[in-house]
Amino acid sequence: MIQAPAHAIRLLVVDRSPAARERLRRLFDEAPGIEVVGEAGTGEKAMRLLEETSPTAVLIDCDLPKPGSFATVEEMMCLYRVPIVMVTKQEQASVPGLERQALDTGAVALVRWAPGDAAACREMDGHLVRTVRAMSEVKVVRRRDQGLRIRALAQDPPAAPARLDPSGRIEIVAIGASTGGPPVVQTILSGLSRPLPVPILLVQHLSSGFHASLVRWLADSTGMQVWAGEHGMPLSPGVVYLAPDDRHMTVDAAGRLILTNDPPENGSRPSVSVLFRSVAQRYGPRAIGILLTGMGRDGAKELRLMRDRGAVTIAQDEGTSVVHGMPGEAIKLKGAGYVLAPDRISSVIEHHLGGPGRGQHELGALRVTAR
Repeated sequence: MIQAPAHAIRLLVVDRSPAARERLRRLFDEAPGIEVVGEAGTGEKAMRLLEETSPTAVLIDCDLPKPGSFATVEEMMCLYRVPIVMVTKQEQASVPGLERQALDTGAVALVRWAPGDAAACREMDGHLVRTVRAMSEVKVVRRRDQGLRIRALAQDPPAAPARLDPSGRIEIVAIGASTGGPPVVQTILSGLSRPLPVPILLVQHLSSGFHASLVRWLADSTGMQVWAGEHGMPLSPGVVYLAPDDRHMTVDAAGRLILTNDPPENGSRPSVSVLFRSVAQRYGPRAIGILLTGMGRDGAKELRLMRDRGAVTIAQDEGTSVVHGMPGEAIKLKGAGYVLAPDRISSVIEHHLGGPGRGQHELGALRVTAR
């Protein structure tokens, strides 16, 4: 459970609808440790209030009038170091695509917040408050700062690529992600060649009800086969299996998915830790483990366990992570064999899958960090 910070979060609310702004003000007025310091219905007014009120977090609806919500976020991120949470009232099916656009422009999270029955509204209200609390702690950089840092990194000399582990052939890839994960997963899957000779197991922390739309979005945008995991389902090469709502996902000795209702780990069900531990025990050095952007430490110790068992392990780098909690913890524990940006992860996967020419020239050109 996320505790309210010692100092009040100063929140700027931006929504074109006066009724929505009033509802949001009431919601956050009842949330301890959060103070609404300003309201705006347009991007222009939001920019003025940002300078006048000095908020520590900004909440912006996706449907602002021209110049629009995403242009407003982009401008804010060029001028200020403030975490921005975006909200959408659109249908669940559109959320993954909107999330990619939101993160690309500089927001730290996208939350669906729309009218519904009383129970659904309470769940969405609670999720929105928890997200604002959590994201207010994220250390962001202005886009200008980020550009300077990226140019500086590009001048670093390349590290020597890791060699293939001779102890076994890779048979499975396991990926864990949380905040900001869907567009990163999409980038990785899009960079993989077809047909992929192994299955991919994916745990992505999501709000209840979003998993089906994520399956459709990843399948449509990557061309991969993406399925919601089902209990007892046999694993097939080239298929991505997404852990379903509120179920842990593991794999048994016969190579079938096992779904359980065991208690949450690290506050999550499905949990990355549960998946990684299962893959470490079942596959050992014949696995690749990848831990991506996300808050907390879910999967961090278990990525180290996978590495100790001989697996290839990858953590997303800090510069491209919306929140570097999970991969950062894994790096601290020396669980990451590679620390990479998303667009480099695909080539490393290809390299370790082997085969004539598979990933070899790409890996040689990468500036990877082998830990």
